[in-house]
Amino acid sequence: MNEMQQFKEQGFTVFRNLIDESHVDSLKSEVIKKIYVYADKLEVNFSKYTFCTGRWLLNDNSIGPIEAIEKKLSDIIANELGTQISIKKRNITCKNKFITNEVPLHQDISYSPSDPYDFTTWIALNDVPLGSGELIFVPTSQNFNIEPAIDFWSPDFHDKNKDKFKNSIVNIHLRKGDVVMFDSRLWHGSNKNLNQQDRYAYVVRWKYEDTRTPDLVIPNPIPSEFGMWTCYTETKKILSQIQNKASTDLNNLITGAISHLDTTKNMQFDKTKAIIDLKNLAVLHNAANTQNAGDLCGIIYKNLWYSLLRWVCSDKCNGMDSSDIQSKI
Repeated sequence: MNEMQQFKEQGFTVFRNLIDESHVDSLKSEVIKKIYVYADKLEVNFSKYTFCTGRWLLNDNSIGPIEAIEKKLSDIIANELGTQISIKKRNITCKNKFITNEVPLHQDISYSPSDPYDFTTWIALNDVPLGSGELIFVPTSQNFNIEPAIDFWSPDFHDKNKDKFKNSIVNIHLRKGDVVMFDSRLWHGSNKNLNQQDRYAYVVRWKYEDTRTPDLVIPNPIPSEFGMWTCYTETKKILSQIQNKASTDLNNLITGAISHLDTTKNMQFDKTKAIIDLKNLAVLHNAANTQNAGDLCGIIYKNLWYSLLRWVCSDKCNGMDSSDIQSKI
């Protein structure tokens, strides 16, 4: 079975040693330099910065040899598929010894119901052996129904789909320069980075220019009470009520909450951990606003929920005034 036949049947395929080593090394070097610049601008070290992020959206192809890489991919895939393709989105992703969590099984298409793309190419910028956060796929699952987007930022999230598909999951081990191509409907994720080695990838989302895919029914997300689509507004509301302070600026609310915790005694929770998680949220928030960064594994808001927010918001602050909330801390 050749690569494109496997893609059509299994929903994914691997093009081995497709990208020149010189291009891969150049791109990874440029990416790491850029991440260090981002961290410096936010006045945090590399470890703190990558722990709080792990994913960056690129608005163009101006970094290193990206243009040459994308042209090669486009020419090969378009020729194999017999149709023109165009780029919808570019991302850099990173796992390392500071960011080791798994990414739960999900379908990409569920997160873009109004503007879906058709497939992804995932380029390994270093070797990805067993135990290094390797990609996992459920073969042929591109033929399953499209489910609502998985909210793995929710504090009580459990990857039920990993349990459901446990006998079907395949792990993909890669060498530097290998390219994985997979359907946007395919169930996939990544394992924990147990050996804590670097795992950088250049990820491109593509759209067919013809109408080879039928009209799809893509359900809208179902927001959790606190999760991917609600945690920002809920966190602002809780931090406002903790301080009895109305503000629309999350940075001001974080600074005020840290000051409040610093001067408050006899709390029911670990104040030091709560302050660390508040500072991590500030890093993520500022990186998202100024550097197109995101939380790859969905841990920053979740950590803050467990260390602080749940203690003062067991009823989600409904019906509680500021004195009720402050009495809990």
